[in-house]
This record gives sequence, structure tokens and C-alpha cells, in this order.
Amino acid sequence: MKITSFNGPALGSPTWSPDGRWIALDCARGRHQIYVVPADGGAPPRNISNSSSADSTPSWSHDGDWIYFDSDRSGRYEVWKMRSDGGTAIRVTHSGGGRAIPSPDGRFVYFRKSLSGTVSDEGAPLMRVPADGGEEVQMVPRIRGFTVTEKGLYYSTPQKTIEFLDTSSGKVSNLSTLDRAPTLLSASPDDAYVLFPRVGRNIRDLMLVEGFR
Repeated sequence: MKITSFNGPALGSPTWSPDGRWIALDCARGRHQIYVVPADGGAPPRNISNSSSADSTPSWSHDGDWIYFDSDRSGRYEVWKMRSDGGTAIRVTHSGGGRAIPSPDGRFVYFRKSLSGTVSDEGAPLMRVPADGGEEVQMVPRIRGFTVTEKGLYYSTPQKTIEFLDTSSGKVSNLSTLDRAPTLLSASPDDAYVLFPRVGRNIRDLMLVEGFR
């Protein structure tokens, strides 16, 4: 089923709202902007960021009320948030950041600290900030990609490993060693599996790590 009709511009970063009714995505119609569209289609996508800045990589808060996103509206890429029905954007980070993922309990936002908004082979620090803003705390010195569950943080490293940080105990576990470090990770709701794409010159595969819990 076709959900959007942008007629040409590049789309990316689709993500479901917690209740499954909406999809947020970014679209390069001019500069990247954040759009929201009903998950079953039937209505045109609505531009909720509606700015002259580059806004991308949306993610929903646990209650669906907020959308976090990357934006260069301050002069460099930071994490911002706005109400999911639009409105005034609120700055969350202040020392460079992007690819934000809120914690399932709604208390924190995890993000990659990056001045450019790009992913380098050397990685970037994985940070945490209160959802309402505040002190930014480093969780992991260098990561490539990451995802967040109720139990903790899964992340890939420049050393080509996938690791897990238990945020309640601080314990780090090495789950797998790979031939290259993925920049995207997704964990199953029961923390039993981790998915990641493996992309190379002649490779386009979806990989799964299992048997580590």
C-alpha cells in the first residue's frame, strides 16, 4: 500500500508513533524537513518542522506527544524536539548532537555527539541528556550505531563489535565481532535479537545476532 505521494524527493528515516497510527519521516523537498502522515495513508503528509533549516531523522517520545530530530538551525547540528502536531521547536542539546532516541520510560534522550551530523569511521561519543534538557552525560566513548531498550543500550563500535550496556548496573557485554561496524541497529522487544544491515560493494543483507541473552 502506498502511503505518501511526494513525487520525486528523497525520503528517509520512517518511524512509527507508539500507538501505530502515524509515521514520521524526513523528506528532501528543498532542505530536509520532518513530515507526519497517517500510517494507513488517506491524507497528505504534513510538514511539522516547516523551517528553512535542515531537519531530519525523527524519533517519537514514549507517549507520542513529542518528536525529536536533528537540525542545523542553531548553526550546527543539535537535537531538537517539537510537539508531534507541530509548533515551536525546543533545543535539547547544546554541544553538537544527532540521531536521538528517547528512553522507553521517557526520562532521557540518547544521542550521538557530533558537530557535523555525520558518522565517521572513528565513531562518536554516545551521550545521554534529560528529556527536558539539562546536563549531557557520556555513556560510551566511541560508537558507530546504537539503539535503546528498557534494559539498556546496544551499540556498535569502531572495533567492529556489537556491545550491550546495562544501564541499571553499568555492566558492558560483548555480543558479537563483525567484519565491519554497522551504523544502524534494531533490538527485538524481548532483547533476544539484534538486527543490523550489512552493506558492501556487492552486499546488501539484513543480519541478526542471537543467542547472547
